[in-house]
Amino acid sequence: MNEEIKRLNEQKTLYQAQLISQKEETAAARNTLKEAAAEIDKIILSKNTLFDDWKNALLNVQKRDDALQSIKVLVDKRKNDILKVKSEIEGVMKETKEEME
Repeated sequence: MNEEIKRLNEQKTLYQAQLISQKEETAAARNTLKEAAAEIDKIILSKNTLFDDWKNALLNVQKRDDALQSIKVLVDKRKNDILKVKSEIEGVMKETKEEME
């Protein structure tokens, strides 16, 4: 019976050592998870910031594209105005030449 008590005490000591080891591993794992969660939060914040920057960049590109299209329309109108004036000048010059003859 004494040997049985001795064996059980040894098992108890072994189990207590395992329990302490498992508690330390659990604490380390929880710490690792906490650090990982903090890193994930940082990544999500960074992702959101980059996404907002990207959306703003797209809006700015769209505004610039709209401005460019407006300028192209104005340039085309001015070209047409110049052609009209040239045609009028040619017409006046032709009439003047005919009158002179």
